[in-house]
Amino acid sequence: MAVITMIIDDADAAIVQQCALLEGKSVSDFVRDTVLERIERTKSPASLHAEIADDDYEWLIQYQVLAELRL
Repeated sequence: MAVITMIIDDADAAIVQQCALLEGKSVSDFVRDTVLERIERTKSPASLHAEIADDDYEWLIQYQVLAELRL
């Protein structure tokens, strides 16, 4: 299982936490469900799988990006 971190300001975090509470979900479940629902609305599963299969992007991890930017 992967872990994804998201940085948001305190006001937005409070909104996310309140929405999760209103739906009776943990923040993690609320964010995961919301992101996946958004993806499903914008892409069909078939086209998404095709894009992933054809992915030729070079994926870098944070320290590689910082090194390339000389930060």
